[in-house]
Amino acid sequence: MSTKNKKASNSALAFILIYMKISWNSISVAQFQEIHAMAIAPEIDELSRLTRLICVVHNLTEQQVDELTVTQFNALANDCRFLLSAQIPGKPVKSFMVGTRKYSVNYTPSKLKHRQYVEISHFANDPIANLHYILASIVQPVKWGFKQANKASRHQQIAQDMLNAPITVLYHTCIFFCKLYKSLIEAMRASLVAEMMEVGKSRKQAEELVTIFSAVMDGSIQPNKWPNLKASA
Repeated sequence: MSTKNKKASNSALAFILIYMKISWNSISVAQFQEIHAMAIAPEIDELSRLTRLICVVHNLTEQQVDELTVTQFNALANDCRFLLSAQIPGKPVKSFMVGTRKYSVNYTPSKLKHRQYVEISHFANDPIANLHYILASIVQPVKWGFKQANKASRHQQIAQDMLNAPITVLYHTCIFFCKLYKSLIEAMRASLVAEMMEVGKSRKQAEELVTIFSAVMDGSIQPNKWPNLKASA
């Protein structure tokens, strides 16, 4: 591409991007995970952080961003800067779409299998980086109006699908589930211990696992302070 055509292409790209106003509704789970990582990284300076933010939000390479004029860069940076600190709007939902696929959220932790409790406890240690994995453990695919079982064999596939879901839907859905989860674990402690003992765990092992299942939610995501996601005990 000639220098003249390259400049024209960059100008057209910048014009389109500047007039594509960004909102939380246009941010996916995968994009949010990247944004969160850069928002809390102390070693990244402000200019690099904004450059990376523009790349993530607009799916550009750093080279493409480097080709922007200062005016164009500032316009794009100012348009998406709020993503580094603003609260995420939205509310929990019963079901949602990812492309043409529909998923239903299981808000009844008592219906989860032991395998799902283990998955949630494992991934909740880093709730934002693993948000798609947590959600893959609590959703059910819906086909022809019928909920399908949440199967271990499909966990990775569903988790990948969750990366493309809108963060405004899944962030608050996950928060709400985590609150229900912790409350119910304590209420169901005796029955959970008994269930684990039936599959071969000793009482001590079962008690320890239930305690872990409950305690891990003390580090779950918070609705008003998303850059600082670990809650105080």
